[in-house]
Amino acid sequence: MNSEIGSDMELIATNFLLKTAASPPWEDGSKIAYVETGRQALQLISDLLWDSGQRTLLLPSFLCESMLSPFQGRDWDFQFVEMNPDLTLSLDSLRAIAAAVDGNFVALVALYFGRVPDSEFVQAILELQSLGGVVIDDETHRVLSPGRSRADISIASLRKTLPVGDGAYLRGKIGDLASRVFPARQNGRWEAMRAKSDSMVGGDSAASKAFFRDANSVLDASRTAHAPDMRTLESLRTFDYEQLAQARVRNAAVLARILDGEKSIRIVNKPTPGSVPSHLVVEVHDPQLMQESMAASGVFCPIHWPRPSMLEPEIPWQSNILSIPIDHRYTPEQMTDVGRALLSVTKS
Repeated sequence: MNSEIGSDMELIATNFLLKTAASPPWEDGSKIAYVETGRQALQLISDLLWDSGQRTLLLPSFLCESMLSPFQGRDWDFQFVEMNPDLTLSLDSLRAIAAAVDGNFVALVALYFGRVPDSEFVQAILELQSLGGVVIDDETHRVLSPGRSRADISIASLRKTLPVGDGAYLRGKIGDLASRVFPARQNGRWEAMRAKSDSMVGGDSAASKAFFRDANSVLDASRTAHAPDMRTLESLRTFDYEQLAQARVRNAAVLARILDGEKSIRIVNKPTPGSVPSHLVVEVHDPQLMQESMAASGVFCPIHWPRPSMLEPEIPWQSNILSIPIDHRYTPEQMTDVGRALLSVTKS
């Protein structure tokens, strides 16, 4: 590869900026609060719901550790919802579990990898609410995608899909949670992003990676909610979200065309009309080996996710997937190179 693909984002290119500031697409007039990370957002919600008397939590059986950790430390009754082979929630399982509890429950739902809520998903949310459930929708992978699920509370971590140093939102029936957010602080990620931008034109790439490691460790360790860096809040009103979405849709389509039909690779989230993929997710025989081989070519592909340590062993886990970066930083030509590299690894 002529340049690195994947890993932490650098500063955004000016051609993806608006000339006039505007509200981001997830702001719809509902009450909203911003914090540094999705983990902090979920911690605030966990505290709020526990204080209100909630004790039962329905959540996907395929999820990342940071979705679970804010609810640990208290005696929540975890009820894990089955997943379909394409890593969507089994709505039948969701309905069955909700019907079996006493009507006083919380359901954390998510449409992974940029999928949009369809009518069946929205109907399932309404059914949970009619049973007395409080529904939290994790929108992290679809902040650029249209559609709302009508959940009681929506949250998203923004640094996973957007070029910001930090940031997450809570939207909906969040009460006075904004009053529990501490002032912003320096966390170093904006400086790391600038260092990476500099490294791409001759700077020290090792230094920028060290900056990211240090900054990420500060953010990931924090349970106390802080407001995001002011640079984040300002940037969120200057991004051209339509262009950012179009780049992802285009890149996913290019990569999917190259991989489609390859027997050793199954595309988990094939592009569909209206969706804006966070990644192109593929099922492969040995994702760790594929990840290492692609990294040697300069393509850094995350694995979503390592199995959370507290997950019961009898709960099945899809451990053979790899997520390919397709974001706005890359051209169709680079996506073509990535696709060819993937095919080359599968044949080696």
